[in-house]
Amino acid sequence: MDTQWKIERATRDDEAAMTERQHDAGEYWASVLTAANYAQFYQIVGAVVVDCVRGRIELDEFLLRIMQAHGNTSKANRGLWNRADRS
Repeated sequence: MDTQWKIERATRDDEAAMTERQHDAGEYWASVLTAANYAQFYQIVGAVVVDCVRGRIELDEFLLRIMQAHGNTSKANRGLWNRADRS
């Protein structure tokens, strides 16, 4: 019974962390996307989505690569989507 409680707690914590990351990502994209870089953005996203869907990379890596493509590695360097920070 104790093990089941730990699993449920970890699941809730993971879901809360994902929601927070999605909110942060939404704020990030709202602040950086302009008409001038939409074409580049979609080209990058298209390539990275293919890798993500095919299982070559996970969502964390997906977000990191897109952020790096736009030159904003400060959030990534602070570990916003760094798997090590969640452990």
